[in-house]
Amino acid sequence: MPILAVVGLAPLGVAIHGATRAQALALAYGFGFLGWIACTGGLVLGLSSYVHLSFQEAFLFIAVLCAYLAIPYGLFGCCYGIFQWMKLPWGHIKTAACLAVLLSLFPTPLPMSPAHALSEFPAIIQILDLGGEPLLLFSLCLFNWQIVELVLRIARQEPLMRGLSSLLVIITAMVVYGQVRIEGYHSQEAASDAARMISVVALQPNILLPISGEASSQEADSAAQDLLEMSEQSLVRHPRADLVVWPEIPADIDCTAGTAVRERISTVAARLQTAFLVNCVLRSSDGGKYNTALFVPPAGEPSRYIKRMLFPFAEYLPGEGRIKLLRTLFPGASRYEPGTESVVFRIRKELSVMTAICYEILFSGHVETLIEKGGNVLINQTNDAWFGNSRIVDFLVSASIFKAVEFRVPVIRVSNSGNCLVVMASGEIKQNSRTTPFTRTTRVFRVFIPDQHRTPVSGGARFIWLLAAAWGIDAWRSIVRKEGGK
Repeated sequence: MPILAVVGLAPLGVAIHGATRAQALALAYGFGFLGWIACTGGLVLGLSSYVHLSFQEAFLFIAVLCAYLAIPYGLFGCCYGIFQWMKLPWGHIKTAACLAVLLSLFPTPLPMSPAHALSEFPAIIQILDLGGEPLLLFSLCLFNWQIVELVLRIARQEPLMRGLSSLLVIITAMVVYGQVRIEGYHSQEAASDAARMISVVALQPNILLPISGEASSQEADSAAQDLLEMSEQSLVRHPRADLVVWPEIPADIDCTAGTAVRERISTVAARLQTAFLVNCVLRSSDGGKYNTALFVPPAGEPSRYIKRMLFPFAEYLPGEGRIKLLRTLFPGASRYEPGTESVVFRIRKELSVMTAICYEILFSGHVETLIEKGGNVLINQTNDAWFGNSRIVDFLVSASIFKAVEFRVPVIRVSNSGNCLVVMASGEIKQNSRTTPFTRTTRVFRVFIPDQHRTPVSGGARFIWLLAAAWGIDAWRSIVRKEGGK
């Protein structure tokens, strides 16, 4: 439950208080490891299906990954065991700063944190547009260690008013700011005109995963034809749509220049006078393979964006050129090559579409580069079928919500297997936009585009580095004082 996740760090704080360095390290590392194991069960299913590993092999790999992802929690426990901040003045701030810094700066292939549990509370997450996820994460840690301080005060039979007042101040400040931002968004939407709206046809074909190996070229052609028919049927009913979006699907639709599929898409786009954004595969003359978003306008030449952030051990094998054994261990991993350029697609003067293909939705830096190029609507093309009914989909949706608030742009999520939805620039999921998982459907989303958006990633980076510097200086001074007291 999200409300329990909000206070999920507090039990860790109580457990490590007064513990030795080794005990705090073990408790915090175990907390992080078990938390990641509980969250990533869907990755076991996805890895098993995509890379063709047995369930046991996939679980072992994910367990190793979780062991790595738990390292910053272990480092935090070690630091807390050394300094025991909650025994000192302003201890809750120092403790929260330590955990937020370690979780924010630790290199990870899955940039998720406990802060993503807040995605269902739009009023609370509005501070994302001030300092990005680092600020929200620090606020969550601070809230939890205020609770820890209250528990310790109860144990010591001390007055609670100071701790309760601090909690109330944190919550009130976040909620008031959040409500002001949300009401401002809705006021802007109410006063907008048609030029600030986009109408998007989102296709959810629910194409089944291949039983074994990759889908054949015949299956890919059949999927493309199916999507074309769905597109035409939708545009007959909604002829004024600005854009038709195809999701990422479990088949390699070849849209290299000159292929029959690409020609058919261009013909339909011209005939129906509607732009298409298609997820497909481009192939180069030297055998390269690229996960691609192909933009086909009603007139003119198509343009493309090649996925830059590839999912390791699934879309490619990091270090495969040096470690030949990797291909033996992960026989079904794809051989995609990353793109090098950020691209936005102009629909009209006021409207430029940018895309994050599946996994890329997790990375704020990726979206920032697209914003800088003028993008103001983010399309997330994805295929959730690999993860079944697991919690992975919820995490990806929460990432979409975070990006909407961080950058004040709407996010339109288009998935092969369900959970297509619109996240408004306020971080609210548009009413009735979310589709049912594992069904075949088409939705038309009419979405408001604010005339102002932000790029707070740099602000978030500045915040976390300033916090790290302040925490580091305080830790160094504590060490000097200890040494001087010997």
